[in-house]
Amino acid sequence: MVPFAMPNTSLLLCEITARSMQLKTAPDAFVSGLMHDMGKLILLEMAPDQLIKIIKHAEDKHISFHQAETELGLPSHQHLGIELGKHWRLPNAVIEAIQYHHGDGTKTEHKITEWANVYAHTQKIGFSGSYEVPEPEVEGTMAKAFGLSDKARKQIESLFQKEFEKAGAILS
Repeated sequence: MVPFAMPNTSLLLCEITARSMQLKTAPDAFVSGLMHDMGKLILLEMAPDQLIKIIKHAEDKHISFHQAETELGLPSHQHLGIELGKHWRLPNAVIEAIQYHHGDGTKTEHKITEWANVYAHTQKIGFSGSYEVPEPEVEGTMAKAFGLSDKARKQIESLFQKEFEKAGAILS
């Protein structure tokens, strides 16, 4: 069994943040949060041995899942997610969020997905296969980079906690 958990963290954070910022793309943000790591589920289903190899490498080297994929020369979970998104004819905004959720995105929507991903890692919510935890300051700096003030971030975190608790109550 692969030690792997994908809670609703990113999808909730992406959607709440986009709504709070009054972005017209809030529904796409929700889907982006849901889909950004879908490539990992493809690995779990289609190549579990490869997934285990990536996670073990990340653990041994104390690095991110993304870095482990690169070091091992394997196709990235982003690439797998992008291909699935194209196959499912997802909106370009969602496919781009999958592509850029580890950085290099230029649009606010990309940065929200990247931030939500880093937030989940810094808060140690769930397990993504990464063994590198960013410093908490990184998450705050990223939020400011796409226009999220400290006050707005705290409000979003509060809304997220309430939504996450509700989701947990429904799922348990």
